Amino acid sequence: MIRHLIALFVCLACTQAATSQDQDPVLFTIDGKPVHVSEFTYIYDKNNGDKADYSKASLDEYLDLFINYKLKVQKAMDMGLDTVPALQQELETYRRQLANSYLSDKEVVNNLVKELYERKKVDVRFRHILVQISSPQTAKDTLAAYEKIMKAKHILDLGQPFEEVAKQFSDDQNTKRNGGDLGYMTAMLPDGFYNLETLIYTAPMNTVEGPIRTSLGYHLVEVTDRRPARGEMEVAHILIRKGDNANQAKMRIDSIYQMLKNGGKFEALAAAYSDDHTSSARGGNIGILRINMYDPEFENAAFSLKNDGDYSEPVESRVGWHIIKRIRKVEMGDFEQAKAILKAQVERDSRIQNAKDVMIRDIKKDGHYIEHPENFASFVGQLDSTFLTYKWRVAGNMPDLPLFTFGDNMNFTTREFANFLFTNSRNRVQMANSASIQELAAKMYQQFVNESALKFEEVNLKNKYPDFRNLMREYQEGILLFEATKQLVWDKASQDTIGLREYFNMHRDNFMWKDRADVATVTLSSQDPKITKKILALLKKKPIADVQQKFNTGDKKLIEYSMEKVERGSKALMEMDWKLKAMSASEQDDQHNTTTFRIIEAIYPPERKSLDEARGYVIADYQDYLEKQWVKELRNTYKVDVNDKVLNGLVR
Repeated sequence: MIRHLIALFVCLACTQAATSQDQDPVLFTIDGKPVHVSEFTYIYDKNNGDKADYSKASLDEYLDLFINYKLKVQKAMDMGLDTVPALQQELETYRRQLANSYLSDKEVVNNLVKELYERKKVDVRFRHILVQISSPQTAKDTLAAYEKIMKAKHILDLGQPFEEVAKQFSDDQNTKRNGGDLGYMTAMLPDGFYNLETLIYTAPMNTVEGPIRTSLGYHLVEVTDRRPARGEMEVAHILIRKGDNANQAKMRIDSIYQMLKNGGKFEALAAAYSDDHTSSARGGNIGILRINMYDPEFENAAFSLKNDGDYSEPVESRVGWHIIKRIRKVEMGDFEQAKAILKAQVERDSRIQNAKDVMIRDIKKDGHYIEHPENFASFVGQLDSTFLTYKWRVAGNMPDLPLFTFGDNMNFTTREFANFLFTNSRNRVQMANSASIQELAAKMYQQFVNESALKFEEVNLKNKYPDFRNLMREYQEGILLFEATKQLVWDKASQDTIGLREYFNMHRDNFMWKDRADVATVTLSSQDPKITKKILALLKKKPIADVQQKFNTGDKKLIEYSMEKVERGSKALMEMDWKLKAMSASEQDDQHNTTTFRIIEAIYPPERKSLDEARGYVIADYQDYLEKQWVKELRNTYKVDVNDKVLNGLVR
């Protein structure tokens, strides 16, 4: 029986290994070290983008480049560059940044943003009973509030109407008179009310839920309606306040409404008649309207307008009479359009910590988290009053007992926890003002557990997220490739003066000047057409220096010029004939009373550049030469075997 079980196990193991190989076969090896298809296709897709057509020619071309790349990386490894502390630190910094992105953005923020986007599509009407907890919130006050809210819940369970219980128990003075009705609300609720927001978007209709805790206290909640979200709308209004004579106000608003119907301009009428002097100067524009900003009558009338530019009949509110104009509906857009704004809102809200708590709970569950509470209790029992001060130190003889474990072999001990407490002394001492030794140790222990959970998750990111694994490998290889190329190609090209000169002498014809000319830019301190004509005529016959000497007498500097040597086809010679004494069109500066033009004073045939003149180009070409020689050397040094069957299987 045992032999049969062993044979079965071996067969299963071989089958799993074969399945794994089939899913991601080896494309090629370098001295026996495998490079899998998944790595090649990741880089191929990323670098080729829309041109990644998986044709035979494209794959062959890119495979050749990819092999060269992997050979250079292997050389860097053999040079020991992966052990250089500075490069290790750079890689660790990137790994931590990337891990933080995955742990916060991918695991928490993105989920919260998607959740908020979906919630914003719905307005929820609900009522609540609030039992407030006075500040500061002591244990005694919290218990008293909890007992009161549970008493209210018990009465509701007995069938007492919600409205009556709200009037009897609720501490929300604004809503208790109307049975706790808060009207319609939409996400996101203010900071500190994420629990309440989650409840109203997930609870069944017309059932009492709770109690739940918010920053105010305990709530019992009943959702009474849900509707498609009204969203946001930019509106304008004309307001006539009621004042002491309501009839007169109604007559005035009706008169203005009639003027609108007769073709009057809304903005002009708002400026002339509206009693809202803050908005009247802007044609009545009061900006973006959201639900619960104004009286229900105003809100209902505004959101009932169907088209941009529509205006309402006169609407009465507590303030007076309004005519409301819809300027534009602010659309939330699809998720990709709304994501950036919603992400900024989420990251400013404490809900992100709630979600991280859930994430840590899931990490502990999936990571087979095991605690040893007896060792924690033993640790706390050894603490004295110095633990509440900066004087506390980690005892040298402290036992190193296991506190908790993640996975199969990631253990965290009492000594690690003690070092965490010492490292976070400022946080520990600040919390000590309102906590006993046991309470403080428990709070710091929870922080330690949370941080350790994130460390455990970081270790597993490469297994959980292929993108994370690919990015880390790409960045690590990029660092190694950069350093190896720097040492063997770039630095050598600029520092090897003998090799550089030998390369230059062997390829001198590659570094040539084209046809060149001496071009003078001439400025005449005159716009007199007679003088200008005379000077231009002389310049076509004589050297510019001779003409300047003739006209610049004493302190009078009539002619100034500068000379530069430029290649044929350069910008300085645009629109000029390529011949001696060719001139450009003249430009006049009326402010300074000058005339400026260019003239070709000499022409030179093509000639070789000196090393100093061509140094930048020579170094670049020498680098290319050294890199090609390096690749040849690598191809001769390392044995590369390509699996043609696997490669051909990628062709589409």
